[in-house]
Amino acid sequence: QGELPPGELERFVDGVADDRGRHPLVRAYAGMLRAQLYEEQGRLSEAQARLLAEGWLVRWQIVGPFDNAGRKGETEAHAPMTEPFSAAQAMLGKLPGEPLSWRHYDYEGIPRGGYVSFDDLLRPNEEVTGYATCWVNVPAATEAVLHVGTGGPYRAWVGTTEVGHGDAYRTPHPLQDAHPVKLAAGWNRVLVKTSAQQGMWGFFARLSLRSGAPIPELRSTAEP
Repeated sequence: QGELPPGELERFVDGVADDRGRHPLVRAYAGMLRAQLYEEQGRLSEAQARLLAEGWLVRWQIVGPFDNAGRKGETEAHAPMTEPFSAAQAMLGKLPGEPLSWRHYDYEGIPRGGYVSFDDLLRPNEEVTGYATCWVNVPAATEAVLHVGTGGPYRAWVGTTEVGHGDAYRTPHPLQDAHPVKLAAGWNRVLVKTSAQQGMWGFFARLSLRSGAPIPELRSTAEP
C-alpha cells in the first residue's frame, strides 16, 4: 500500500542477492534489480559494475536495420553472419542507398538495466532485423550458459557455433531462454541476431556457469 520507506526496497533486494541459500539465478536477477535501482539514483558506474559482476553483457557493437518485411529477415543470412567482423565493414540494409556499419552501444549513454535496445539507436525500427556482437574472455575453458531474452525471433552464436535460437514475438525478459555453451580459454566472440515487427527491438544477454552463478574472472568488451 503506497510507497516503500526509503531504503527498504534496496535492503530487500540486497538481502536476496546476498543470500547464499537462494538459487544462483534468483541471486543474479536480484543483482540486476539492484543495478536498476542504482540507475534510478544516477549511480551509473555502480550500476554497470554490478551488471558486469553478475555476468550481464552490456558492451556491444550493433548494426541494422536489415529488412524484415514478411518476416524474411528472420531467416536471411546477412553480412554479419557470412563475413568476418571488421570495424570498417559496409553492409546493405533495409534502406536503399544507406549502407550500414557497426556502431558502439555504450551502457553509459543508454542505461537500460542490462537491456540492449536497438530502438534507441536504429531507424526505422519496424519490420527490421539487427545484430549485436561483443567479445568475452575467460582464463580457462568453461562450461557455461548463455541466457537470452528478446522481443522477437533470435539466433545466437559463440565463435562460429550457433548455440541457440527462438521464434516468438514477445516482451523481452532476462530469464526467457538458456543455452549451454562452451567458452574456450581466452577471447570468444558472441553474436546475437534479433528481429522485430512493431514491438520492442532488443535483448538481454548474460553468461553464467552451468549452475547459474557468475563466471569468475569473466571479462567482456565491444572491441575484438
